[in-house]
Amino acid sequence: MSRAARQAIISKTVVWNKNEEITAYDKLMNKIEGMMANLDNSRLDDPQIIVDAVEAAATGKSRQFRTVIGQEGNGLLAMRNSMPIEQYLDTIAQMYN
Repeated sequence: MSRAARQAIISKTVVWNKNEEITAYDKLMNKIEGMMANLDNSRLDDPQIIVDAVEAAATGKSRQFRTVIGQEGNGLLAMRNSMPIEQYLDTIAQMYN
């Protein structure tokens, strides 16, 4: 999927609330928007996997308290389990600084 196509999908499916009076998160939101627009396609999970997991949770077919979905979710969980919480939080924060 091209960068332009990905940006079109994001702009149609993600609601970015902006308020001229509340600007504290603008820098962070701009960084997140940019990261989402520039994602490496090889790292994207099949959307149907996510849809199926959400549907199972919403309809009670899955009774899991926490549902980890796809490569990205499992990668984040593996990273979290591999280090102390403080180090994990610092690592995640560095992604957005």
